[in-house]
Order: sequence, then structure tokens, then C-alpha cells
Amino acid sequence: MVTKVLVLAVMLMEELRGCGATVSTAFCPVRSLRGSFARQVQLTCHRWPRKEFWLMQKGFGQGKAGGKGVGGERKKRTIKVVEPGDVEKSQDHRRLVANAVARVGPDMIQSLDSKGYFMADGFLGEDAGMEMRNEAQELYKSKKMTVGQSTRWNEKQNRTEQYEKFNVYTMQIEGGSMYFDAPRLTEYIVEATSKIAGAINNHRGKSVLLETHQTNKLAVCVGNGSSYAKHYDNQGGADRRKLTVLYYMNPSWSESHGGCFRIFDPYNKDSFTDVAPKFDPETQETGLLCFWSDKLIHSVEPSFAESEEQFRYALTVWLYANQDTQIEHDPEAEKAHFLEA
Repeated sequence: MVTKVLVLAVMLMEELRGCGATVSTAFCPVRSLRGSFARQVQLTCHRWPRKEFWLMQKGFGQGKAGGKGVGGERKKRTIKVVEPGDVEKSQDHRRLVANAVARVGPDMIQSLDSKGYFMADGFLGEDAGMEMRNEAQELYKSKKMTVGQSTRWNEKQNRTEQYEKFNVYTMQIEGGSMYFDAPRLTEYIVEATSKIAGAINNHRGKSVLLETHQTNKLAVCVGNGSSYAKHYDNQGGADRRKLTVLYYMNPSWSESHGGCFRIFDPYNKDSFTDVAPKFDPETQETGLLCFWSDKLIHSVEPSFAESEEQFRYALTVWLYANQDTQIEHDPEAEKAHFLEA
């Protein structure tokens, strides 16, 4: 214990200059998204009655969508002040997400096995959903998002092409020091990754999904017809994304706003099911949508908004397959939707 105190005291030297501090440490309940952990450090000194710090260190555990790897580079430690009660809020939110996954888990697994997708209303409830949306709105207003990019099928050229999404802005939630900009979004990603992957692995009796690795995207459609073209999330190559987990944060959504998630029949391009991207506080309907990234053909219909309250927010988490060989594609479905007869 003495050694730990001395090491942490040296690490905090610049912050504690001129202050005789007593330092104690404990593991913080919030791990960074890159698979490392944060230390909660309590300080007592003559200048500060009590301060709490988290030493956030980015480790491994997060890749980029469609990338070859699932690792990340280590970053330098950063020090942030934590307000009293934040640890308790973190624990409560992570417990809420874990309980929600446990509640819908059996239905989720059955639906994924039978239909390839799963929808759940009332997933987290009004308070958590609104808190996460507020964080997302602040990230957009602070210009941390950039123009969204994706791929689509070019029917004239009979090939896949990259494009910029009109009026769609996105970013990746990376954890580490960024945790303080979006604590509830970060905790949701960490807990959903672990618990959803764990539930599916337990059901299959083997490791299908990695429980510690993910990639994610926070996106906002700001209207005027913003949409996503028809596509697979995972189009092959070195991409190991296997399960897509979507969470919608749109309390003011109505049918006139559009932006529905369209699920296509795999063998009939004219047959589809639309899913509303809703989060209704009055009915406690909070939109969770899960589907196999390498199998579900889908699009997002044009979205419209007359104010910032009507912007369409969605948080996507992609869970990785444990092995490259677990990624599958259906040639007949691809022919029906993307290839010329």
C-alpha cells in the first residue's frame, strides 16, 4: 500500500504542488472503452478538504468501424476532478443497463435466432434516455461531430462506393479522458457490450462475441431529407463486426419526422418493415434495436426536423465476432438487392 501511495503521489505531483496530501486509491467502477480501468483517488490536504480524481488511461479494446484491427494505442494518463456523487451515478447507470439487458435477454436471443433482429420498447426508461440525449446534444453543439461517411451500392456502376451522408453528423465515443464529456453514453457502451455479448455467448455455450471489444458511432440527422442508403453494416473483408446494437434517443419523434429504420426482406427488395426511431417518455417506449451486422439489409428513410428538438439521435454499438470465420454473407440476398440479374 505504501508503494502504491508513493507512486500515485509522484504521478499527481504537478497537481499537488505545495499541498501535503494523503492519498488512497480504489478501482473505479467506470472502465475506459479501450479495456483499461480508471483509478479513483481520494485526496485529503490542508488546502482542499476533500477532492476526488480519476486517472483515466486508455488501453486496448476499441477499433474503428470496418477496420482490420480491434485494438488501440495507449494514451497518456489524464487527471480530471470528479464531482461528489459521480461514482454513485456511474454505478446506478451501469446497473440500470445491466438489468435492462437481463430483462430482455431471452427475447432478444430468440428473436435474433428466428428473425435476425430484435426490437425492445421501455429499455432504459425516461430519465436515463433523456440524460443520454442531453449528452449527445451537447457533443453536437460543441462541434465535436463531423460529416458522416458510409458506403452504398451504385446500381449504375454495379459496385460499392463511399459517400458523405447529407445532413448527418457522427463521432466515436472513445472513453478515457473523453468520459467526462459523455459519462452516461460511455457507461452504456461499456455495459451493453459486456452484458449483451455475455448473454449470447452463454446461450450458445461458446464464445461467439468478444465481451470487451467494440466500436461505436453517435449520429444525428438534422433533417431536410437526411438518410442512409440501403446497405449491410458489415460488407466483408477484414471487418469483424457481428452484432449491431442501436439505441434511439428521440422523445419528440412523430411520423411526420420520418427517419424510420427500414428492414428489407432478404430475398425480396420490395418487401420491408419500418421501425420508428422513437423514445416516448409518456409511454416509456425507448427504442433498442439489435441485428446481425453481416446479414440484415437495411436503410434509413429521409428525416425531417423543424427544430433541434426534432433532430434524430442514435447511438450504434458494434460487437465483434470472436473469429473471422463467424462472419457470413448470403449470396442470394446480395443478388436480390445489390447485383444485376
